[in-house]
Parts: sequence; C-alpha cells; structure tokens
Amino acid sequence: MVKVVALTELHLLTAYPEGRAFVDWLARVGRALKTYLLLDSQSARDLADMVALLEQILMAFCFQATGTTEQNAQAVLLGRPDPGPRLRAAMAGLDVGQCVARDRHRRLTVMEFDRLTQWIADILSTDADDDTDDEGGQPDNDDGKASNGPQQETSEEPEVDEFALFGAAK
Repeated sequence: MVKVVALTELHLLTAYPEGRAFVDWLARVGRALKTYLLLDSQSARDLADMVALLEQILMAFCFQATGTTEQNAQAVLLGRPDPGPRLRAAMAGLDVGQCVARDRHRRLTVMEFDRLTQWIADILSTDADDDTDDEGGQPDNDDGKASNGPQQETSEEPEVDEFALFGAAK
C-alpha cells in the first residue's frame, strides 16, 4: 500500500535532534516502505543540510526569499547549489502565489498557483488579520458566526454552473 506522510511547519520539527532524526530516517527508508513525504517549511535552511532528504526530493516549490542565506538553501533544494544572479533575482521577485518549481526531471520554472475564486483565496489565506473581526468589530455575517461558504453577490455577470465549469455531467 502506498502511503503519504505530510508534515507541515517542518522547521519546528527539525529544530530538535529527535525531529531531524525522524525526518532523516523517513527519507532514507520511505521508498522501501512505499511512503512518500509531503513537506512544508518556512525555512529551507533547516532542510538544505539533510543529505538523506536532499537525495529523495522529486519536486520542490520555493516561494519568495530575499536573504542570501535562504536563497542559497532554496537553491540547494532546487538542485542548484550555486544559485547565480538569475535564480536569485527570480526568488526575490516572486509575488504571493508564485514560486520557483523543480519537477521530477530537475527542470526549473517560475510557476503561479491560481485559486480560481476570491472565496477560495479567502479560505486559504494565512494572514493573521483573518482571525480578527472586520472593521468596526462586526462579525462576518448577520448571525454572528464566521462564513462557511461563498456569499451571494449581486453582479452583472451570469452565474456559472459548477458542473459546466469543470466539464462534468450532471
């Protein structure tokens, strides 16, 4: 059976010797156990010196980095130990949702994630101010609870049926 182990905020785990040992072990034996790793970290520096992990990376998505230390570490994750001026400029110039991506054939490209709708963008937002009330202390909707779905908007654009959007039959 194929398995996926997803670890978010990996820099918090690898800050401890036991956490680094666990990630290192999982990277080394993962293929034999048919286990894939899906890793997310705010700090590429913590991962760039983990040799067992670097040998197993198939794909990497590196988001904006302006400091040379983080750029160097991201370059290692991307399979380019010497980032050079073009890669540094690409890393520093990325906008929200953009990244430098490495595919399984070790090719690099700048890539952008499109969230399709504002509702999806709002749900996926990790901004700290998303956890606070709107201006004036008003809750998100009339019943005093946070919104759990898209709100009806009045606009001139016709509504698009989700089945038509994704090409599925009803």
